[in-house]
Amino acid sequence: KSGAIVLPDGLPFDSNPVLIKLATGWCEAWWEDGRKIETQEGVEYDGFCWVCMDDKFQADLDDAKFWCELPNV
Repeated sequence: KSGAIVLPDGLPFDSNPVLIKLATGWCEAWWEDGRKIETQEGVEYDGFCWVCMDDKFQADLDDAKFWCELPNV
């Protein structure tokens, strides 16, 4: 009702690595919750994104079309 996105608890939004499917293919990623940061210039927000390939790049929430748990090896 408020227009805020509410994510479910647990996988894939528990900050543990999973596989996500982006337009360019599958990659390992983990979800970073949003953080509110108070600065001298005002409030800034960080996170609320997929951190991909050990922080080589980030993806928006809706960039991931599918996800699955990492395989046991």
